[in-house]
Amino acid sequence: FGSSAYVGGVTAMQVAGLHNIRLPGGLWADKWNWSYVATGPDAWMVDVFEILQNITDYGSGAEPQCIVNFSGAWREVPGGTEVMHSRTETVQLAADWVTYMNVTNGYDVKWWEVGNEIFGGWHPHQVSGTVYGGEFADFNSDMKAVDPGINVGAVTAIEPAYWTWSQNMMAATLAKGVVPDFLVVHHYKDNDILGQSVNDAAEFTGLLDGWVSAIYGPAYVGQIRYFMTEFRTRGQYGSAGDNRYRNSFMDAMFTVQYLLELAAHGWVGANIWSNKLTYNAGPPITDYGLVERYTNDPYATWYMYPFLTSFLGRQMVRTTDDMGDTVRAYGTLDASGDLVLAVINNSETLAQSITVNV
Repeated sequence: FGSSAYVGGVTAMQVAGLHNIRLPGGLWADKWNWSYVATGPDAWMVDVFEILQNITDYGSGAEPQCIVNFSGAWREVPGGTEVMHSRTETVQLAADWVTYMNVTNGYDVKWWEVGNEIFGGWHPHQVSGTVYGGEFADFNSDMKAVDPGINVGAVTAIEPAYWTWSQNMMAATLAKGVVPDFLVVHHYKDNDILGQSVNDAAEFTGLLDGWVSAIYGPAYVGQIRYFMTEFRTRGQYGSAGDNRYRNSFMDAMFTVQYLLELAAHGWVGANIWSNKLTYNAGPPITDYGLVERYTNDPYATWYMYPFLTSFLGRQMVRTTDDMGDTVRAYGTLDASGDLVLAVINNSETLAQSITVNV
């Protein structure tokens, strides 16, 4: 804290208009006790209280977004091994965090996720959708007993291999008499990122709408919100794992269109991974950040955020185009009620002529 690299990172977030700060971040949520202070052998880790200092330094407008530990695994002492805890202890830990954030300290956190990617084989404490859905109900009730105004979200997988997992999860929550306030979705794009790839937003929306309608009932379509709490491109215009273009202009063009497509389909939000990845060693070729981790020099994708937050409005306007995936158009109304139009040419080689009818 206080270093030029840290201050510059906070400034980059402020200028970009990035308000949501998700903590403790990713898979780490299922390995961490939020009340634990990282000292001694664990001092290199970023604990919750350091992230809260980041939020304080950001100032007005910062909005914390929390992921509670679902797995029940966390350290008891600095440098110690993970210890498995009972479901009762784990649910209580989540409720205590709601108390700390919203009751004791007034952060008024609205969006709470229960666990992170708990469906995946890469997760050290993977569980079935049925188990997760049944136990999600316990988190939901105990956390809302502390603050009834919060939104509690359930992990949902949109990859075909995990469709059954997600549907079982929903059925299990319903069996407990609980309906999630929102569904948590992650998406990392591995192939051609322009053109048809941004249509994923519409496809995912239709997929989730179908599950919600079939399991919870048609009345819940639109009532249960969808939140893309992690997304990023990888392997653009190359094989999966080839990160040469991660922070290229292609990545930037995909990001702005993907965010606008999600907004047009009613998603409540989307968190790019990530603002700055200080843990990752190596050059920018493997850096997921929007800015370089030491100098805070912005990568191309960072520039899309000031454009979105400073020029485009918050209210989407229905817009149609007749140029397929080559040219996409998005309309918004700004705070004054004026129409603002974003038009994007996806051709790598050709300029395009367009006619705008308002």
